[in-house]
Amino acid sequence: MPTANEMLSEADFATLIRIVTESTVVKAAPEMLRTQGTLAPLGIHGRIDAIANALLADAGARFDDLCAALLVVPEFTGWATLAVSEAAARRSDGDLDLALDQVRQLTPLMTSEFAARTILLNHRDAALPTIVGWAHDPDEHVRRLASECTRPRLPWGARMDEFAADDAPTRQMLDHLHDDESAYVRRSVANHVNDVSRLNPERAIAQTRSWDVSPAAAQSVRHALRTLIKQGHPDALRLIGVDSERRISVTGPLVQRTAIALGESLTFDFEIRNDEPDTTRVVVDYIVHFAKANGSTLPKTFKLAARTLAPGERWHCTRTHPIVPISTRRYYTGPHQIQLQVNGRLGDLTEFTLTV
Repeated sequence: MPTANEMLSEADFATLIRIVTESTVVKAAPEMLRTQGTLAPLGIHGRIDAIANALLADAGARFDDLCAALLVVPEFTGWATLAVSEAAARRSDGDLDLALDQVRQLTPLMTSEFAARTILLNHRDAALPTIVGWAHDPDEHVRRLASECTRPRLPWGARMDEFAADDAPTRQMLDHLHDDESAYVRRSVANHVNDVSRLNPERAIAQTRSWDVSPAAAQSVRHALRTLIKQGHPDALRLIGVDSERRISVTGPLVQRTAIALGESLTFDFEIRNDEPDTTRVVVDYIVHFAKANGSTLPKTFKLAARTLAPGERWHCTRTHPIVPISTRRYYTGPHQIQLQVNGRLGDLTEFTLTV
């Protein structure tokens, strides 16, 4: 995931200032120049806000003319467009239809998902018919925007959990887009439904169950239900062709070293046997129970593999999991555990000791 500086840097801002001042609309940009050099301590939304505020101050009543002029500049693309689309969204109180159209036109240059979210937060009922209608736009970026900006848990965006409800106004839009010709759009739809699954699992199951079974749709289903699959939800597993009631035997995990240090890897073996008289599809995840400061553990599920086994077939596998420093996890010295989850069923815990 990119950092704020990688997404919207001072260099991006400088390029935007140059493009703006070279336009026939705005000849001077004093507020944007004053804002230069202040982005370093700000996160991505802080940067977008600062630049959007300065842009609106410099453009004033001519913002709409400036927006139209920028759209025909080939160099105007990339992360800086987020600030321009946010500026357009902030003018939606005056002319909602124009703001929506500007956001729609800007999104192919990078994405307008945050700006569209701003409009939704302020004008949800009035803006939704237009946004849902974007699902039929000929541009894949606009179709993707329809799905992305209405995600219940848009990354870096304000939560809109109401879009996970059974009667959410976006539900038919997702049905329309789930088998879109663009993988870019289908992935957004899958991420959207995955958000729904965290809040309303039964709706996510019901929605994906209604989708057709084309190869593209099947991939979307797997991605949309990935959280429920990792949780071992039987209905989610069934939708990807896995029966949690099939008879299988599991041995392991057997750790090759019971004591490791931070920076090393945990290597473990397991074996799965199909005890059914016909083929069986198996999906294997593993769960590492990381020790916490208070002595309890925090489980984290990792994808491992899936395979179809013939009657009586044994599948032996060795997997290595690196225990290395990452920004989202703090490690503690002490006992940890690892276990398998096969077709949604949890196996035995195997202990290992980590030294930090």
